[in-house]
Amino acid sequence: MEIQITTDSRFDKEWKKFCSNKYEGEKALNELKKLLKKQFNNNSPDVIGPKSIWRPPYTGDIDMWKVICAIKGLKKKQSPKIYFFQHHKNIITFLCFGTHIQNYKDGELRKIAITRAKEIMNFYKSK
Repeated sequence: MEIQITTDSRFDKEWKKFCSNKYEGEKALNELKKLLKKQFNNNSPDVIGPKSIWRPPYTGDIDMWKVICAIKGLKKKQSPKIYFFQHHKNIITFLCFGTHIQNYKDGELRKIAITRAKEIMNFYKSK
């Protein structure tokens, strides 16, 4: 079963605003999607190292992950940290992101990610 990657519409708006011709964010995001498809394919070895992808704490029963998206021209500490979750076994949905350029607070970002993941799960349950 092939991994599908989707995005929350709010993620899309936030990402476009962040990139706004200053960073090559779309190219980096497409590369990240390819890597995640390989990473979460059950037959493949890990392609993203544990320093770049991990499970954040305090997410309850949500299969939540956080990954660093490497963007040309940004240092690793400045690169966006993207929250996503895996649902229905083969769907990965990007929820939100933050960067130290924006002085994000991880606890606040995690709350946003959890809220958005629950909204998506409730949407699927109502169908």
